[in-house]
Amino acid sequence: MDTGALSSAANQSHTLPAGYQTEFTYTPLDYCAPSIRLLRIHPETSFDDLIQCQLHHASTTSTYRCLSYVWGDDSWYYWILVNGQRFRVRRNLYSFLRVAWQQKQCHSHWFWIDAICIDQSNGIERNHQVKQMGDIFAGAEQVVAWLGTHKGVTLFLETSKHGENKGASTQGPRKLRKRRQIMGITERDTQAMIDSSGSQGDSNEGRISTAYLDAYRQFCFADYWDRAWITQEVALARQITFMAGEVSLSASSLSFDLNYICDDRIGALDPRTTHELRGRSLIYLMDRFKAKKSCVVRDRVFSLLSLCGEGSDVTVDYGVTELEVAENVLNCCRRSFCLCSIGIVAHVLGVQTELTTPLCLLNSRREYAQITLPVTTDSETFRTSENLPALYEPDYNDSRLTLKIRALCRSYRGRLRVSPVRIPLLVSYGHEIFDEWRTHTINGCSLELSNDQQSCTAIFSSAFLYEIIQFNRSLMPCCERVTYEGTSSAWTSSMPALTLCE
Repeated sequence: MDTGALSSAANQSHTLPAGYQTEFTYTPLDYCAPSIRLLRIHPETSFDDLIQCQLHHASTTSTYRCLSYVWGDDSWYYWILVNGQRFRVRRNLYSFLRVAWQQKQCHSHWFWIDAICIDQSNGIERNHQVKQMGDIFAGAEQVVAWLGTHKGVTLFLETSKHGENKGASTQGPRKLRKRRQIMGITERDTQAMIDSSGSQGDSNEGRISTAYLDAYRQFCFADYWDRAWITQEVALARQITFMAGEVSLSASSLSFDLNYICDDRIGALDPRTTHELRGRSLIYLMDRFKAKKSCVVRDRVFSLLSLCGEGSDVTVDYGVTELEVAENVLNCCRRSFCLCSIGIVAHVLGVQTELTTPLCLLNSRREYAQITLPVTTDSETFRTSENLPALYEPDYNDSRLTLKIRALCRSYRGRLRVSPVRIPLLVSYGHEIFDEWRTHTINGCSLELSNDQQSCTAIFSSAFLYEIIQFNRSLMPCCERVTYEGTSSAWTSSMPALTLCE
């Protein structure tokens, strides 16, 4: 089905439908309970062909299904009726509602659909619903992953459903053509898919296999896989059904074996392996899914909270700034905190530019993070040893300390030369391989050498640490401390680590 033919032109505008004077008004949810709203599609449309739905209050213990989908372009809206009142939905959601309305088995099901079941204009309600989003999807009897009406994706689900990827000989070309006719997929569409894949094969079986391969590629490159929220929606689902056009297929029946195509696009979201994501550090998940997209930037964080172990207590609040969200994430991820944590959070929340503004630098915490490191006075031992990351040179211009940046985070390179007797503090950053040094006057670092000169404690401001990250700005690393958090190989407390100051 083509979404361009879903409805009459009058239904595709912002104009109020004739005969309806009021938009839908929500009744408040109980914020002290796991309350939600559920939607059911009526089998009959209104007198002017509008889809009619019933919305009522329920809880996460009710029986329902969740819709996982892409909101999509907001330039076109379609009118539906909810409890007899007009309600606008975006094009992609309307496509699903229209297809579901045509399928009788959907009329008896209650659905949780965020765009309708949450009052998006109510900030308090949004916070309440997002906090329990994990429970909503984990409690659903089924999650319907709506992939839209793209003919290539529909063809992939259809061929997977009937085993046509095994070759045309198992089904026969006549049945193949008939099913494609029912789906609205013409021979021209199929030929276009074959041509776009560059197939030179002449056999019918080879051509169909090539068309299947290309349809699989279109499945992997569907916009659905770009969306941030689907990470936990797929990972927490009891049962997933993929749906495109009028074709549905259980995820358990779908093969993800063509890994050279799907790894980059789907990767960890293969329903067979999503259990491996649960309990991991929020910083690790943010790094793993940093390419995901969301209209609201902080949803790239909030969409992972129901999956993570460390970081699950991050406050869901749409009323604060992105910088405040970033600080909250770092404060809640102390076990995996390091330099790369700051870089990952800054990248995902898009606050790199804000972190370098004069106002932010002025207000940065002077004692933000610290580390205590063993010290040597022998330069050769310092150069070759992993366990002595600080060098003290007492006779060099009234003493100097050199710190390996790897001691702060193993994913970063370089050295810091600090002359602690100078005021303001003179700090030089050097490349570990080429020994190129840049000198900066920074007030965001203090050092204290122990009386026996066997160790030193370095205390850094947040601005100082971000400046180090800027020197490594071409890198977007995720070190072992972050990667291992939440696994049996977690970072051991006996190893020196950068920690947040209290």
